[in-house]
Amino acid sequence: GDGATTSYYISKFYTAGQEAEMIVVVGAVFQNPGVAFTVNNNVITFTSAPPLGQTVLVFHGYAAVGTAASTSVVS
Repeated sequence: GDGATTSYYISKFYTAGQEAEMIVVVGAVFQNPGVAFTVNNNVITFTSAPPLGQTVLVFHGYAAVGTAASTSVVS
């Protein structure tokens, strides 16, 4: 993160409300889907900008069984 940007492009398209199909980590802190971030199309939007220097990890493709399909680093 840069401490200011709240929206980032990601490599997978989602429809609004599919946040539960992702795992997002900022620094070493897991983010609460639909509360700390939302997703629409290929944009993830955080309610607060990730702090300066913190790595943002987005794990795509999680379903009820929790199998990861891909990963993006967006910092």
